[in-house]
Amino acid sequence: MNAPADPPAIHVTHHAVERYQERVRNLPDDQVRQLICSNKAVQVAAAIGAPFVRLGTGQRLVLIEGRVVTVLPQDQYPTSLKRREPHG
Repeated sequence: MNAPADPPAIHVTHHAVERYQERVRNLPDDQVRQLICSNKAVQVAAAIGAPFVRLGTGQRLVLIEGRVVTVLPQDQYPTSLKRREPHG
């Protein structure tokens, strides 16, 4: 039987860390990155290319090409965002 694949490497931008601290919980940068990267829903979303993950607190993480780029407030819905074309 094959061993399970390693979760994809997830990059959390500085902007996403700042928005998490502002909108979810004010924790040290490294702790925010660790919390986001160890979140099973974030790992699955990055693996399948999902653009959003809703946190239990109601905020949404925005992912682009396996990178967490921002954290939306509870009252902002993803449909209000314009979809960007991938780089490259």
